[in-house]
Amino acid sequence: MKRGTLRGLLLASLIRAFSLAGCSDGGRTDDGRTVYAFAERDTIALSELFGTRGVRRVRLHAPDNVPAAAEGSILRLAGGRPVVCEPFGAGQGVWLFGEDGRYIGPVGRVGRGPGEYVVPMNALVSPGADTLYVLDGATRRILTYSLPERTFCGDRPWPFDALFTHIDRAGNFVWYVSAAGRNAERFETLVVTRPDGTLLGQATPVEQLDRYSGAWQVLTLFHDAPGGVMAHHQFQPEFFSAPGGEPRIGELRFENHAFAPASYAWDRADFREAWRKSPFVQYYDLLETADRMYVRFGAGEKRYFGVYDKSRGRGVYCEASRIGDDLGLGGVPWMSGVDGDRFFGRATDPETMASEVVWL
Repeated sequence: MKRGTLRGLLLASLIRAFSLAGCSDGGRTDDGRTVYAFAERDTIALSELFGTRGVRRVRLHAPDNVPAAAEGSILRLAGGRPVVCEPFGAGQGVWLFGEDGRYIGPVGRVGRGPGEYVVPMNALVSPGADTLYVLDGATRRILTYSLPERTFCGDRPWPFDALFTHIDRAGNFVWYVSAAGRNAERFETLVVTRPDGTLLGQATPVEQLDRYSGAWQVLTLFHDAPGGVMAHHQFQPEFFSAPGGEPRIGELRFENHAFAPASYAWDRADFREAWRKSPFVQYYDLLETADRMYVRFGAGEKRYFGVYDKSRGRGVYCEASRIGDDLGLGGVPWMSGVDGDRFFGRATDPETMASEVVWL
């Protein structure tokens, strides 16, 4: 596996493995990866999957034209205040709510004037929760707003040909620059900048599988971890420290579901259809606290959810339709992030059909 030159903040941290004790199959592979193994369950209760920590629920009191917390929207927290970003559709826009779920108002609006965006692809909150950054996918600009006032503070162009960014705990931006993009020769895969675009560090922690995976921006998944920002590769079962994070390389293993081998026929004419119906893990998302790891993935046209308990050194996962909703959340919540030691996400009250933010 190819390793890029590490500069600035990175030094040699991305190639050193960091092991967490208690992994279910011995902890590490021969090349130093920490292994997190998940056993499949035929059925499981939602409370058992997440552990009996209780549930916190906040109903979002949104006007009819606001999408609130639909599954297709992006949910963030800004100092406890929910922020909902809807990139497409009739409810397109960015919306701010109070900690109690009351509707505060829009952040910016759709348009091409000052403080307006065309396609709000993402919304990111500063570590101090006083600034919101909205990424406009159409104009390729970053718009900045103060919170909770929702005042427009200015905008700037994206510094890279990239589709995703994350803000680390120091307030720096972590970018993913695709090997298939215009900046591929000048910049490596992971790039860290200050909010104004000043380059701080860069590295290539993994080699692109092939032309197809590079073109599809597979290394676009980031999550906050106890040691810092982690990144994980969409078509490979591994994750690793992004720039500035605690050095760690990890690998996910699911009992009855495998990731595609490097020799998979990515360029075959019917790739999309074959991949969608294959038993291989087609995508996965990951969230992490100090003691738990949450994962969801798709395989064979089904969706799976799992939780790994680090203290017990074991994880379980189950197909979505076989997870019993004993918590009355209207199904498995779509988890969006980490708030302290709990996962938070979207749910729909099964009685009122109202959108809610839930913590598990």
